[in-house]
Parts: sequence; C-alpha cells; structure tokens
Amino acid sequence: MKCFVNKRNCPGWFNGECLSIENCQFQWIDNEPAKKKMVDLFAGTKSVSNVFEEKGWETFAIEWNRDLPNIDWYADIGKIRARDIITAF
Repeated sequence: MKCFVNKRNCPGWFNGECLSIENCQFQWIDNEPAKKKMVDLFAGTKSVSNVFEEKGWETFAIEWNRDLPNIDWYADIGKIRARDIITAF
C-alpha cells in the first residue's frame, strides 16, 4: 500500500514511515496493478499463452483436443458462451 497524500502533510508520518495507519484519515491506494488476463481459444500447444505468461499475464486456455496437456478447459468452442468463460475464468 502507498499513501495517497503528501507525506509532509500527514500528522502520522515520521522518519520515513507511517505510524498511524490504523487511524489514518487520508486515502490509501493499492500499489499493485491488476493482473492482466488473456483467454486463449483454440489453445493447442499453448504457444501464445506461454508468451503471455512470461510477460506476467494470467491465461486461460480452452481446447477441445484432450490429447494436448496443460489445458485449463477442454471444450468445443461452438458449444460454450462468453458467460461460461467468464464464470470459469
């Protein structure tokens, strides 16, 4: 977490740290950005998913061929809906 205000204006800020986070009257923001997500339809060997994962993305691979390993969901794309993917992911 990171303090949203100028630390000089915070009465609880002392010597480089916040001493009163529990009683803080200022807004705190989450430093960590939301993780990006990617759905890989017709994933196959996950060559595309693997590149995205290397860049820090969360991936969800969908493939109908059960002979291919490391797939998150084995399904026929023609028989699922967007809301099914959102629920599963």
